[in-house]
Amino acid sequence: MYQSLIDFFKDKSVLILGLGREGRATLAFLRRYYPDMNITVADKNPVKVEDDKVTLICGENYLDCINDFDVVMQSPGISLRDVKIEEGTTVTGEMDLFLRFVPCKKIGITGTKGKTTTTTLVYRMLQAGGVPSMIMGNIGTPVFESLDEIEGKVAVIEMSCHQLEFSHASPDVAVFTNAFPEHLDHYNGFGGYVGAKLNIIRHQTGGDYFVCNAEQDFDRYFDFSNSKTSVIKVGLNGSNGDEDIIAAASANERLKGSHNRQNVCVAATVARCLGISDADILKAVENFAGIENR
Repeated sequence: MYQSLIDFFKDKSVLILGLGREGRATLAFLRRYYPDMNITVADKNPVKVEDDKVTLICGENYLDCINDFDVVMQSPGISLRDVKIEEGTTVTGEMDLFLRFVPCKKIGITGTKGKTTTTTLVYRMLQAGGVPSMIMGNIGTPVFESLDEIEGKVAVIEMSCHQLEFSHASPDVAVFTNAFPEHLDHYNGFGGYVGAKLNIIRHQTGGDYFVCNAEQDFDRYFDFSNSKTSVIKVGLNGSNGDEDIIAAASANERLKGSHNRQNVCVAATVARCLGISDADILKAVENFAGIENR
């Protein structure tokens, strides 16, 4: 159960910032556990909500109300770069609260490219190994929509930079596939973009794992010497004993290209962190049928 997540909102004024799929999932969650709560939704675009206890603020100045609330539930993609957050207002989101308060094993995957493929591969490897798991997050299903089914399962979560920006907790196994310049206007440059994604490791503790691309210099942006997590850097040089897995990936039409071989090796490393055998990993790679809806 996730009672601490429910209690987080008790006696607080709440603003849902953005009413996309994640914003609507947040609204459904709050209404389920706080049927009489007055909730405000702010969105740049006109939105409709059939709820007489919801106040709508729409239009170009929708961000002006942020500091009027105790909790701001930010939807992914809404930039607060030029907004001053005053003391007494907490900006958070579904991903942050899921990581902080939902008691299950969590694997988080982020990166500019390859995160959806890697997330799907990890999920398939856990399935092949008989580990109960769910796939969620940026891949399509908001984490709050998975709450009733996650107990006793491993959460395999694709995480965007936007979902990690205000995160104050990290997954048990964190993956950073790679980083290339994107969303730079949102973060005032590449360093800010990478910094947001590195929240995936920033709050890890002893016993956790951070798996990343050995070809990229993440040390420029994060001091790993001060981290208690186990850092595993993955490349395609065969040093992890992945020759058979790489060969299986090369033989799968859905996994052509060196970038996909890298994704497979990263996913295999994550699966091993959870005790999945190489035989089951190989089976998942051989049977990989691509990503749904692509």
